[in-house]
Amino acid sequence: MKLGQVDDSSIIYHHSGDVSADGNTLFICDELGTHPTADISGWNISDPASPVRIASIADATATVHNLYISGDLMYVAYYTAGLKVIDVANTSAPVVLDTWDTSALSGEGIEGAFGVYPFTPSGRVYVSDIDNGLFVFSVETGNSPRSQDKGAVPAPGIVLEQNAPNPFNPETRITFHLEGPAHAELRIFDTRGGLVRTLVSGSLDAGAHSERWDGRDDRGRSVASGVYFYRLSARGERLTRRMLLLK
Repeated sequence: MKLGQVDDSSIIYHHSGDVSADGNTLFICDELGTHPTADISGWNISDPASPVRIASIADATATVHNLYISGDLMYVAYYTAGLKVIDVANTSAPVVLDTWDTSALSGEGIEGAFGVYPFTPSGRVYVSDIDNGLFVFSVETGNSPRSQDKGAVPAPGIVLEQNAPNPFNPETRITFHLEGPAHAELRIFDTRGGLVRTLVSGSLDAGAHSERWDGRDDRGRSVASGVYFYRLSARGERLTRRMLLLK
């Protein structure tokens, strides 16, 4: 028996979806949507016969593939943007808690993270990347102030941009933005999670900031060609992106 349907002319291709923990909200991926069309739409289905759109999520730099919801968190495979973990405790105002870019690629398109799966006995999250294989993540939900304070939905406190140029040799520049004054840390890691370089660790003013990385570690040694990750931590948030050093 058909109970209802989502009918929205702005949605091109319903590829994947999942419901919130209470069963009242459905989130759907639009894999063929390009900016400014939303990648993910949220629908109140408390009355299945009349779904009502209550939320939209968009990334102008990447294409969405699939999503799953576990508890108050939505795990999304976002192709060139990698894994995104989104707090959907307030289903009408989803908040991106963290990202991990599994791909050196950028832009909208179907290359990179094409699958995410969070329902493991260990609690680990698996992400498959077309070019770079399988990634395994541990998500510490208790450290997220947004997960703990479900009544408050603050504006995004930090923005981390893709480094430029990327790939790069011999140096690249990383730009980020702070909504307000904060203690910020910008660090670079290798693919094994080892700390390579700390570019920033201290108090910064609100606004845009830019740091140069010359391809050297904290001891001043030139590092090898390969994939590296840079992570910004500030204002209770943590964002990660991927970059590629070619020599």
